[in-house]
Amino acid sequence: MASVAEQFVELSTMTISNYSKKLANNVLKSNALFGKMYEKKRMVTGGKDLQFSIKYKENAGIKSFSGYDKLDITPTKQFAEAKYNWSFYNAPIVFSDEEIAKNSGAERQLDLIKSRIKAAEEDLRNRLNVDMYADGTGNDSKNLLGLAAIVATTPTSGILGGIDRAVDTFWQNKADTATGAWGSGTNLYGRKDTDEMFTNIRVGRTMPDLYLLSKEAFRGLKAELETVERGNADYKEKKSWGLIDISINGMDGVYDEVCTSGYAYMLNTDYLQLTVHSQYNFKPIPAQRPDDQAAFVQHIRVGLQLTTDRPSSHGVISGITVA
Repeated sequence: MASVAEQFVELSTMTISNYSKKLANNVLKSNALFGKMYEKKRMVTGGKDLQFSIKYKENAGIKSFSGYDKLDITPTKQFAEAKYNWSFYNAPIVFSDEEIAKNSGAERQLDLIKSRIKAAEEDLRNRLNVDMYADGTGNDSKNLLGLAAIVATTPTSGILGGIDRAVDTFWQNKADTATGAWGSGTNLYGRKDTDEMFTNIRVGRTMPDLYLLSKEAFRGLKAELETVERGNADYKEKKSWGLIDISINGMDGVYDEVCTSGYAYMLNTDYLQLTVHSQYNFKPIPAQRPDDQAAFVQHIRVGLQLTTDRPSSHGVISGITVA
């Protein structure tokens, strides 16, 4: 007959395995960017890194002709290779022998297991949400590549995806600082800065669709829109990936409490990729017993990365204050 600990481990393994898909949805739909990207995520079976072929130059051989004109077949170097590393995250779920003994019985054991899964879900969600706005250099550059790297405030320097932005200007995102304090119905700096960035990014029908706002950016821009365009600043539309707080220039404007203070990110999600490793898609790892502890440890692991294949389709406004 199986011991209490063995029965507990079996129940825990089954519960975590059954919950892993829901956990993935809950974690990656916890903020607007991840939520929107998760709807069109890329699943990749593996590979040392993530590679993208980047078109950065027009084909110079495309010309009009007539009759027997000599056609230009000179090869044009049009493509560069961008390479991104994977980031892996691990969430340990630990149960001591003492806890197992004090929670004998299937119902109490299940309650204990579910509480630990929820805690792991919340901690993993918070960690990824914070890292999403960082520059990826945390934990010896093992962290997820965040918006501070992909949509940098100094896009004329640094290396992204193996491409030097100081050399290859096509690889630079748009960046600007706020003209003045946002929120004044007279100066309308928030609206003007938003329109300026939008027109800098938009090329024909290629335009940003997601506007991530810090507390300062959200309060200031919303106040301006309410003053000048009453009824157009508080849609509160609920989509599968989250709540839309503001609609402007065809973009979904979303307040995110984790967004870097004084920042607003304007993104074209057609040129952002959330890639998830198919073999580590919040994969539950079977329970193990450490040699030096009276406990069982299970793990949930995910391999993922946030990438871009066209930085010029994204922009950031920094230095935003509220009037």
